[in-house]
Amino acid sequence: MKLYHSFRIAARMTGLNFVKQVFRLFLIIPLLTLGACFTGVESTKKIALSKADRKILQPSAEELLMSVVTPQPLGNWTQHKSFFIVSDRAAMLLHTPEGGAVNGTDLQGAVLNFEGVTDAPAPDGSRKALIILQHDGQRIVFDTGREYKDALQHFMSDRLPMMIDVDMLTATDSLIKGRTLWTRSSVWNDADGQRYEGRKFVPVTVMAVLPGSIAFPARVQFRDENGHEAFMFLNFGTSSGDSRSFADLFFLTDPKLRYPKITDHVWQLIQHGALEAGMTKEEAKLSLGNPDEVMAGHDYSQTLDIWRYNDGSMLRFADGLLIDFRH
Repeated sequence: MKLYHSFRIAARMTGLNFVKQVFRLFLIIPLLTLGACFTGVESTKKIALSKADRKILQPSAEELLMSVVTPQPLGNWTQHKSFFIVSDRAAMLLHTPEGGAVNGTDLQGAVLNFEGVTDAPAPDGSRKALIILQHDGQRIVFDTGREYKDALQHFMSDRLPMMIDVDMLTATDSLIKGRTLWTRSSVWNDADGQRYEGRKFVPVTVMAVLPGSIAFPARVQFRDENGHEAFMFLNFGTSSGDSRSFADLFFLTDPKLRYPKITDHVWQLIQHGALEAGMTKEEAKLSLGNPDEVMAGHDYSQTLDIWRYNDGSMLRFADGLLIDFRH
């Protein structure tokens, strides 16, 4: 009320314009204060990550192991650096120094050696980087499609189509050959390269890391505890976007140690991707992976959950235990 009477007195003394200006000041000052709270960097409270969050964001032991296997920019390639060709189709992207075609009928399985890099004029007036490779005394050219200086810094050794950086293969082989690892994936390949359903969470001994395919640059050859030999295709990458990375395929330590409450019988079911009534949700997820669809509800006495998978599998749980399934 006192503030109201003050405005009336001010209006009589100086007129209505004065009152309008005072009101504007009363409105602007709080807005400026709020703006400082939301836009000022120093006034914004920092949110610290919890220990659990920090642990999740930390790279795994498997990711750390493979983090040293990295491609090199073109400017760092040394002479005679080698590339393994996985397909004759690579010839379509190569040409002779004179611009002629390269015979691709004998290229698959061949090794090309890096000889140097040069530049050539492009229609837009820029200078494009050309990689000079050598095979059986013949010089072969690959056009990076990049401006010369840019290519030296940003064209990486894992970007040659249908070719594999032998240095990265050798580095991976030296890291894991002879090691005992535990399989994380049940997607195995036989000696002919045919995919089949293997076992996960079982110990295997790595025999070698060999050239892979067009899709995946390496294949890890291993032997399981029964003497059975197989391999898995491997991607050198360690980021979350890289499929079939080392961390996707293998554990460095026995994963069963993380689940001491799971019995040996149930663990064997999990290793084969099998199910039986009485499994917990955790055990079922270890066996089949995360469901693609979950429906949750309850009746008068218990909670009910249904898990569905894109392959047609369906699991039904009551109070957290598997009661029936289609798999």
